[in-house]
Amino acid sequence: AEPGGPVSPTKFHNSVHNTATGYLSIATGNHHSATALAGGPAAVEVALLEALAGLLEGHTGAGGSRDTLLVFAEERLPAPFERADGDPTFAVALHLSTIGDGLELELVPVEDDAAHESWAGPRERLGSTVDALLPLLRAAADFAGGRRDAQSFALVAPGERGSWRATIRERS
Repeated sequence: AEPGGPVSPTKFHNSVHNTATGYLSIATGNHHSATALAGGPAAVEVALLEALAGLLEGHTGAGGSRDTLLVFAEERLPAPFERADGDPTFAVALHLSTIGDGLELELVPVEDDAAHESWAGPRERLGSTVDALLPLLRAAADFAGGRRDAQSFALVAPGERGSWRATIRERS
């Protein structure tokens, strides 16, 4: 666009972070709400809290269930903006529901570093969104493989004080 001239939509096409949710909604004919978040180092915590809040307040579907699809997606930035500590390119999708068989996820805030260290180990081991998602994905894989005891793990924003204790167990 020329300074002072008209702004062309083709000059900023796909430049907002909620573009993908819009395209998915159009492609699938889904007219339910969609949210795109930029949670920075707390992306996992922010996304899980948003999804769980949506389940509590959201649209009720067939059989009284409330469902949400939580998608984490990261893409490395172009060369001039790329950061050495940036996440690798990846995507993970989780189907969360209020009813049915499966797993239950509980999130509890933990403000005390000593309490956190006693069950989660050093916070430094969670340095990226991928690292923060791995315990959740491992626990789900363990359940799929036959493990049935509850598992707790940390969701920690790097450099942040406090964290979330997540517990995953069979839904009762």
